[in-house]
Amino acid sequence: MRVLLALFFICYSNTIIAQTIIKGQIKPSANFQTKLYILKHNYIDPHPPELYDSIEIRPDGSFYYAFPKTSPQDLLYKLHLPVKGGSLFSTYGTLQKNFVYVSTESGRAVTLHGFADSLFYSSKYSGPATSGIQWFTDLQKPFYNLEKTLVDSIHRNPTREQEYKQRLMPVWMKTVDQLKPKILAALDTAKSSTSILMGLQLLFEANFGKLDSATTEKYLAKVSNQDLILVRTTRELSRAKRSDRKDILLPNVQLISASGKKKNLYDFKSEYLLIDFWASWCSPCRYANRNELPQLYKEFNDRIEILGITIDVDAKKWKASVAKDNTSWAQFIDKDYLLKKTLDIQAVPVYLLLDRNHKVIFETISVYQMHEYLNKKLAPK
Repeated sequence: MRVLLALFFICYSNTIIAQTIIKGQIKPSANFQTKLYILKHNYIDPHPPELYDSIEIRPDGSFYYAFPKTSPQDLLYKLHLPVKGGSLFSTYGTLQKNFVYVSTESGRAVTLHGFADSLFYSSKYSGPATSGIQWFTDLQKPFYNLEKTLVDSIHRNPTREQEYKQRLMPVWMKTVDQLKPKILAALDTAKSSTSILMGLQLLFEANFGKLDSATTEKYLAKVSNQDLILVRTTRELSRAKRSDRKDILLPNVQLISASGKKKNLYDFKSEYLLIDFWASWCSPCRYANRNELPQLYKEFNDRIEILGITIDVDAKKWKASVAKDNTSWAQFIDKDYLLKKTLDIQAVPVYLLLDRNHKVIFETISVYQMHEYLNKKLAPK
């Protein structure tokens, strides 16, 4: 009997030791909530958030969470800190980036310290299987510095905002180009699954939503558990070549506006039609709606027309987002999702530029790249 009890105690103890624990302290802010939401991170391209659990942050900023039982097919999670009065899942891509990544690979305690006002960039990790995440975070610090320089400049001279933004973009793109070889070098030496998958995540972002299949396979082969959902979805994404929709002629689908008005795609007869596929839950989409697309539209509205088409399944959330973003271009829903199915749009944003015949002539997930293409395309000859 004593032997059985001893064996039970040893097994039970090993279970406790192997349990992933997240603890630490996040300095509170008047702008952000006091609860972290744990989201599964099973896709490297934007998808609707999948809530796993939540963590209460105590008044002193400390928190503690033990994963009750993680699926062997899950590895990475996002700790998301919502802004007060906003959506639980709205994320920021600026100085106030309000999420961090955590991994359950080690099955041991992970400690995290940061500030609520800039959670992503301020966070410091310690514990097993955190080096890949810390590396991923630190490698993006140059973008934080560029963004901060821009914000400070605009604060000092608000009337020169557009000038500052235009001057920033070439520097930003140069920084992205400098980042890519660093990612590949780190992937070459990466040992843990966390480091490999975080590296591919960053490579995907640096390449504006494109992954080379051969490169992706080279590094995914190093992941010990090939059945991880994130491994499978990353492999599928790299093989799908969804970014090659050029020359597709779009069908004349019926669209419905937020107010219920019906219109066919071919009713839009401008010289060029820019279709913005987006969703209410997609933070990059919402940011572009409010900050990037308005400037592009203002600059080219004599030659192009913008058409927003949501892939939302919840029409109420879509309508609320349309009202909140208050875009100056048309917003519609493709009721039967025919365009989404035809074009195999699984993640957003996706920007397609169409000619008069409604044929795709350019595609990107970057407003900046669309702006550069239009500059060349519409430049006087």
